[in-house]
Amino acid sequence: MIDDVLALHQTSGEQTLYRHLCRLAYGFGNTHCLAGYDVLCKRCNMTRNTIRKTLAQLAEKGHIDILETVNTSSRRGTVYRVYLPDEIKGIEQEVEDYKAGAKIDTVANSDTVAKIDIA
Repeated sequence: MIDDVLALHQTSGEQTLYRHLCRLAYGFGNTHCLAGYDVLCKRCNMTRNTIRKTLAQLAEKGHIDILETVNTSSRRGTVYRVYLPDEIKGIEQEVEDYKAGAKIDTVANSDTVAKIDIA
């Protein structure tokens, strides 16, 4: 559902960063993760400034929440809450249509139109 629904509402940079945050959270059985800019830069092959802007865009869209900054002697980074597509406001109907087997036939962030047959 991430690729079929949510990615239609994300730029390529947002998709890359979102996937890494998802892996760091849900890959370890959590809805949240702790990650620093250096780790995200390396994982996503992006500059700090691009990471910072992309995190802000994902937060503005409601795909993540930036919860807190951790700066202790043993841990540094930011805690992110990562939302799955069915938790994100504004795309509820697309998620329901996807679950019902409907076709997704528009791309929100592109000049091209993609037809994806879900059924």
